[in-house]
Amino acid sequence: MARCCAHKARVVIEDEKEIGVRALLNLGHTFGHALEKDTGYGDRLLHGEGVSIGMVLAHRFSTELGLAPGQDAGRVVAHLKRAGLPTTLADIPGMLGSTQDLMAAIAQDKKVQRGALTFILTRGTGQAFIEKGVEPGRVAAFLRRCGKNSRPPPGLPPRKAGEEYDRVQPTGGAPPLLQGRLGGGSVKAKKPAPFPVPASDRAWEALKGGRARRGLRRFGWPWRRG
Repeated sequence: MARCCAHKARVVIEDEKEIGVRALLNLGHTFGHALEKDTGYGDRLLHGEGVSIGMVLAHRFSTELGLAPGQDAGRVVAHLKRAGLPTTLADIPGMLGSTQDLMAAIAQDKKVQRGALTFILTRGTGQAFIEKGVEPGRVAAFLRRCGKNSRPPPGLPPRKAGEEYDRVQPTGGAPPLLQGRLGGGSVKAKKPAPFPVPASDRAWEALKGGRARRGLRRFGWPWRRG
């Protein structure tokens, strides 16, 4: 956690007004924010959960465009699952809006310039880049295929070949990885070993004593200078 915060702080310091490299921190956010908006910014889907699914979608979309190898998306999915995070649309409790609804939300993303969609895509693990002017039709078709692979709404018959449900309703209530939170229980993560951050690191100096440090302490994360 400390390593991630220090890395993010370095990027923010380098690009305070988000006119360049800082935009790469938005990997998965374009899809994730659309899912958050569609679910009403409530307990159905927390921000981190939306970004988790969004990162998987961004990697899979990059693969579909021929930009990245397919196994990289699989590695991302495996990593996020180990962290107990959702990775598919079917992991979201309740019914999702249509592809048209999601596309309308994506069109409101802050990275949109003069009506042109901008996504953070990848050419492989650790090789994110900014892609401007992404064709909306390709995004919509991709989202429809993602919805087709999800489970049908209760009461509807199984899909026929080539048939698609444009609304997604996972069956069986909340998925296991969300039941602890949605059911009123608490999910406690194991505390990691302290990660020493060099005292000379500008990112550490920016973090110490700030909101990020207080927020992490709230969840029991250790902070210690190396």
